[in-house]
Amino acid sequence: MKMLPRGAWPVMLTPFADDLSIDWACCDAMIEFYLQHGSAGLFAVCGSSETTHLSDDEKLQLAAHTVKVCAGRASVVAGSLSDQPLESQIELVKQMAQTGVDAVVITTGQLIGSEADDAAWRGQMSKLLAATGNIPLGIYECPKPYHRLLPPQTLRWLADSGRFIFHKDTCCTESGLRAKIQAVAGTRLNVYNAHAPVALSALRDGAAGFCGVDCNFYPELLATLCENYERDPALSDQLQAFMIEARKTIDRYYPVNAKVCMALRGVPISPLCRIDVKKAKFDEADIQAVRQLMVDARAAIAAYESEPVS
Repeated sequence: MKMLPRGAWPVMLTPFADDLSIDWACCDAMIEFYLQHGSAGLFAVCGSSETTHLSDDEKLQLAAHTVKVCAGRASVVAGSLSDQPLESQIELVKQMAQTGVDAVVITTGQLIGSEADDAAWRGQMSKLLAATGNIPLGIYECPKPYHRLLPPQTLRWLADSGRFIFHKDTCCTESGLRAKIQAVAGTRLNVYNAHAPVALSALRDGAAGFCGVDCNFYPELLATLCENYERDPALSDQLQAFMIEARKTIDRYYPVNAKVCMALRGVPISPLCRIDVKKAKFDEADIQAVRQLMVDARAAIAAYESEPVS
């Protein structure tokens, strides 16, 4: 089972046409945008993809399409979030694996209810592992259907199964991430942090990279940070400070604002979403805020790239 590459991993948006069907031509352009800006891999059929508003057929089509367009230029993992019984979840994992993705990602909250303890959760995961052969897997602490964070010892248990190569972590704390990274050290399970305000500290503690919504605004900034964070610590600190401030814009009406941003950057994507994000309130002031964010991001990246390599 291969190791996934280190670096920036965008959480893919889903482009929609006027009738809210998937816009496949735009999907191609969006994938090229990610790849042209340094992405090491793509997380398809995730929360940002509006996966809870996609049919199982659409999920499978989206994963297969992403693999086809990437054509080996970047790794691809895809989610298998489902609210169906475990047997149906297992079937979706098997079908998703057949799309050619490098790993099928399980959401921590989909296996069992929020009241269940860690032992019960492991029991459900053991059943899924036994029923899915040698399919490479990932794990994602998605906030939906509820936010289950894995303790470090459970993450190590997953790593020791030999099946898991991807973990998207959402504990959002430096100490929590450090404990998990240390817990899986020496295994094939890569930890990708999803919280931009701790992106730099996570990299310094050994995270494999970043996998979060910020990559839908400036993937090249995250790629630059992941690849060069040790080169100039002071300048990396400045990039981190910029990302913390940028959250004020990124957190507002996501993913509509991300689609607006991509359109401003040349991707022919509509702001239409299937989820309700109060689109009517996303006005010209919000669009201007996204424009300014791009200006500031370009300045931050230019300053980093102009620094001589020591």
